[in-house]
Amino acid sequence: MSSMRYIWLMLAVLLVAFQQPGFQKIVEVPCEAYYLTTDNLGNAYVMTTGHDLNKYKPDGSYSTTQNFKANGSITSVDVSNTMQINVFYKPLNKVIILDNVLAFRGELLLRNLGITQATACARSFDNGLWVFDASDLLLKKIDKDLKQVTEQSPNVRLFVEKGKTLAPDFIFDDASRVYVNNPETGILVFDIFAQYIKTIPVKGLHHFQVIGNELIYFRNNHLQRYNLRSSIQTVLQLPDTTDLLDARLEKERLYLLKKNGLTLYAY
Repeated sequence: MSSMRYIWLMLAVLLVAFQQPGFQKIVEVPCEAYYLTTDNLGNAYVMTTGHDLNKYKPDGSYSTTQNFKANGSITSVDVSNTMQINVFYKPLNKVIILDNVLAFRGELLLRNLGITQATACARSFDNGLWVFDASDLLLKKIDKDLKQVTEQSPNVRLFVEKGKTLAPDFIFDDASRVYVNNPETGILVFDIFAQYIKTIPVKGLHHFQVIGNELIYFRNNHLQRYNLRSSIQTVLQLPDTTDLLDARLEKERLYLLKKNGLTLYAY
């Protein structure tokens, strides 16, 4: 590559890295919450310290709520199918299933399928479930009827450096790849048949988004963007970082979860 072409390429990379979109505040929603997720329609879901799961519309207006006090704290909520929301409770080894208005539709006791120590759970592309079972270190797929395990990986220890901790805590299925987060070593990537492909060397996460070709995650009061094709990383500067707990992008919206509430921005 010629020196001039290389210079122009580096300038292009820097331009992408430092370009920042404008933000326009839509609304602030007071709440004491510790967990945030969003769906592909732009709805936001927050879990409050009182164990309420609240749903808000893309304009920030209140939609509906459900209380899960009897089950304790939620481990994760998967809203990738808004008609079948999966609420995972790691201590109970259980998944509660809700509809789009957070009405109860059923529950799955994972031990009934031989899964005795689930540490992470997420919806599969065909409306089944992915579960990581720490009892045998396997990634397992449960069918859409939630009655049997249909796919499972080799022992995941094979894909983690010797001596490193294996403790997956988050799973995401984008319909072509299954991303299994192991904070100490990175994100293990599998195909839809639970066969290992590679590890993305982004460490120390506990949840993330995959939007198009980008891995997006919150760290150090910024949203980090990791291109899954080029491995180029860029940083999105946020409009407000005071007491910030989490941030997400969805449908031309920015969601900031703070100690005292949720703030929505258009961008």
